Amino acid sequence: EVGPALFFSLLIITLSFVPVFTLEAQEGRLFSPLAFTKTYAMAAAAGLSVTLIPVLMGYLIRGRIPDEKSNPLNRLLIAVYRPLLDRVLRAPKRTLAVAVVVLATSLWPLQHIGGEFMPRLDEGDLLYMPSALPGLSAG
Repeated sequence: EVGPALFFSLLIITLSFVPVFTLEAQEGRLFSPLAFTKTYAMAAAAGLSVTLIPVLMGYLIRGRIPDEKSNPLNRLLIAVYRPLLDRVLRAPKRTLAVAVVVLATSLWPLQHIGGEFMPRLDEGDLLYMPSALPGLSAG
């Protein structure tokens, strides 16, 4: 029941790392190991979610599964979520307007972000490479 939803959620998270693989130069060398590691871990988790997890649930979950409303935390979350969902569904235009306002307020800071992903590293180091004639001895 939960396996396909878990599989697709992990797949979406994995696909969100695709832009990291397009990075080049310094930022590519910095972030690509993280992206590969995260992608492999998510792929393994997605594979386990449709193979091993259903089998383990069959072995480990015995008897009757309790109702959602028997948990006090679930009752609180449902009590907050249902009225909020009803208000949003009753006023779709207002909800859309709020979303547009939030988007519009995020555009100003977005325009003031620098265009380069990582600034050039100028640490003040000097590179000294002495060169000598081929027949000259060092001592």
